[in-house]
Amino acid sequence: MEIAAQLAVLVWSFKAGAPADAPPLVAEGRVFYAVADKKIYVVRLDDGKELWSRRFRAPLPVTPVLEDELVYQYVPYPEGYLYALRVADGKVAWRARAGPGVVCPAAGDGVVAVGRGDDAVFYDSLSGEEVARVKFDEAVVGAAYGGGGAFLVWTGGGRVAACRPGEAEPVWRTRVAASGVFGAVASGRAYLAAASGDVACYDVSTGEEVWRDELNEPLAGAPVVAGDALFVAGRRSVFACSASGGEVLWTFNPGGNVVGVAAAGGRAVVACEDGRLFAASAQGSEELLRLDGYAAAAPAVAAGFLLAADGENRLHCFKFE
Repeated sequence: MEIAAQLAVLVWSFKAGAPADAPPLVAEGRVFYAVADKKIYVVRLDDGKELWSRRFRAPLPVTPVLEDELVYQYVPYPEGYLYALRVADGKVAWRARAGPGVVCPAAGDGVVAVGRGDDAVFYDSLSGEEVARVKFDEAVVGAAYGGGGAFLVWTGGGRVAACRPGEAEPVWRTRVAASGVFGAVASGRAYLAAASGDVACYDVSTGEEVWRDELNEPLAGAPVVAGDALFVAGRRSVFACSASGGEVLWTFNPGGNVVGVAAAGGRAVVACEDGRLFAASAQGSEELLRLDGYAAAAPAVAAGFLLAADGENRLHCFKFE
């Protein structure tokens, strides 16, 4: 592994049993790392010391979420369960049936949301008791907490809806694209990227479309909000759009396939398939480092640290200088 210039300094590396398909979750001084060896690892952010791990019966394709001292991990086929694990020791607090495919859960305001077939199902985050469900006519594949008790829910067919657990019908619903939608929520707005190349913004409370833009490149992964900028990863480029108006502010092409993007200090941190990581902004780009093998998943940035997984099953933690 090479570190270009002294923009990032290696703090620690952690060896897992397989690569990761999703970035880790960083919260409360811990790193929650779900990987393809069917295990979730929890390590200390400061020094990378393993605190606990838990094995399941399937590779873990999505990032866990945290709420109420529990970490929630979706485990796909053959299990198809959503697990609530105690942050302190990894013991199972409860589990609930979910879909057999790739389902991204969300948590907020004491509630956890997950797709179960054509339903969005809501559970009490502490007890695991089902508190509500909302029916759709196609598979629910992901959710994000929108604030004020509302969840943004999206389907495999490109529909998006805002749901409140106490209401049987969505507050609003709309079709964003034919398929392949990824969502993020910030400051009362829902930002949606479609595999077709569209990126759109909706008011979470009303469902009103605020803006829409066509980026002319297939998009992958949820947009990342950084102040008034919105970073969107395409197959070969990263786009910085205005979060308020949608216009493209600048574009970065790293000269290779893009794995994912994160935000640090108003800059986009871009991971490429060949292992290169860049920091990019309107003023230009700098290569931060080059991982061994390849970049296995999108990077994660939190509390001044950059976390990136390589093709040798290692998770590296860097400190920004």
